[in-house]
Amino acid sequence: MLSTAQRAVRHSPKRQPERRYSSRFKHCSQISRRAFRLNMNPRLQRIIETANSRRKHDFPWKQGQPFAQPFYTWYDGQWRATSPDAERSTSTSRDGSFSIMAWNIDYMRSYTNERMEKALSFLEQYLSQLSRPSMIMLNEMLVSDLELIQGQSWVRNGYHLTDLSEEFWASGHYGE
Repeated sequence: MLSTAQRAVRHSPKRQPERRYSSRFKHCSQISRRAFRLNMNPRLQRIIETANSRRKHDFPWKQGQPFAQPFYTWYDGQWRATSPDAERSTSTSRDGSFSIMAWNIDYMRSYTNERMEKALSFLEQYLSQLSRPSMIMLNEMLVSDLELIQGQSWVRNGYHLTDLSEEFWASGHYGE
């Protein structure tokens, strides 16, 4: 559906459409940003303020450069750091294929633990039907999400984890 500004530009042969649209868009954008700040949901505003206040300035890695972050394997009742050389995967498929799944958990939404529990339940059911290895990438998680993931028996029995805490996250509040 076209906005009023787009309709006006499309049906106005005497004016230059790009110019008129650009100036209107810029003006509308400024107004909407100002209105957004003034009318922001207080809960959302607190979340953004918390995320900004926990922003890290020092990282154990440098952006744009390779970093050998450890990954963790459930062994002898706890998650232990593992290196790629220490363990070879025993999970293979006949044709060498594997699945990659990405899921944006969206830490700003309500009911974070409940939503993560549902997501993990869905993943467990879905992945149990696959006959090939899989990699799961969960984005925008909270530390509480990491705790829920680490407690899942199906994760412990079949997966490695890249994060046990927020140590390697760019934000001290949520992980990407």
